[in-house]
Amino acid sequence: MAYKNILCKALILTLALSILLPGCAQKGGETFRSSDQQKANTVHYGTVLSVRTVQIDTEATGIGAVLGGVAGGVLGSLFGSGSGKTAATVGGAAIGALGGYATERGISKHDALEIIVQLDNGSHIAVVQDADNYYAKGDKVMVITSPNGGARVQHQ
Repeated sequence: MAYKNILCKALILTLALSILLPGCAQKGGETFRSSDQQKANTVHYGTVLSVRTVQIDTEATGIGAVLGGVAGGVLGSLFGSGSGKTAATVGGAAIGALGGYATERGISKHDALEIIVQLDNGSHIAVVQDADNYYAKGDKVMVITSPNGGARVQHQ
């Protein structure tokens, strides 16, 4: 009987994680939102002056801590009885929340590029974007700026 209870809780936890974790996936420079459709963007041409690797640190949403807390609480509830079971559940939830938060923070960091471009009009612009394409000094590029101020660099 206890085996079925553990299996049921593990299944519920797995389903919850499979529903919530895809929202943590990163979007690359080649991925657009549906709201980006049918909007005019400004295109400027230029030459890459420099490229360096930087790190993007997305703010934590708290989903990792919540999921970790739930998982820790479920696992903690499998141990002890009476007040010991309550302590194990609370302790498991606390440790799980800390672990989930740390995991989310680790997943939310990723490498990106800071690309400095000298536009054909002589001005300079710096764009930070996902490292999904290779750029080198001297590359001829387009800087595409959206109405909301976002920009990306693409090869010509």
